[in-house]
Amino acid sequence: MKARFLTTGAFAAMTLFMVSYAAKANPGEDLTGVLFGSKKAATKAHIKKVATEYKPSLRAEDNLYANFGTIDPVMWSADGAMDVARFNYEGREIKAFFDVEGQFVGTVENKQFGDLPEKARAYIAKKYGDSDIMEVIYFDDNEYSSSSMNVYDQMTQDEDNYFISLKKGDQEIVLRVDMAGGVHVFKVLNID
Repeated sequence: MKARFLTTGAFAAMTLFMVSYAAKANPGEDLTGVLFGSKKAATKAHIKKVATEYKPSLRAEDNLYANFGTIDPVMWSADGAMDVARFNYEGREIKAFFDVEGQFVGTVENKQFGDLPEKARAYIAKKYGDSDIMEVIYFDDNEYSSSSMNVYDQMTQDEDNYFISLKKGDQEIVLRVDMAGGVHVFKVLNID
């Protein structure tokens, strides 16, 4: 009986040690394989987890923190050849874009129709008043970068602009609004 108690106690102590050591090494990692004898299964699960996370270039990460300071959490992804960081900054959800060299290109954030310059709101209401507003985004260009960005699958000019997506009948009309309130047709798409 005493030997059985010692064996059970030793097993419990070893299990507790493994759990606490592994949890410190990789917090939040699934330890099922380690605890139940399949180290290979745990290793495969860890490799799969790491393989699905997107890793931007080191230069893009450095430029993100140089431009925005310490922010957490940051969700990284790719958009074509660009690294994209999604994060909250001063209460706003921001997407920051970095070119293939890791240089900061600019940011995109969702806006409301009321955020547009008054001149643009009046023109859009008059000309497209019967359209449904689907999306308003603001592109804030990094003036120090020579890289351009794709917005609605079309290259942007290197300047700050709003983009408004409108649905009118069977078409989606994307308007570009400059900071002075000038409204320009950016793209027209047929909706199937």
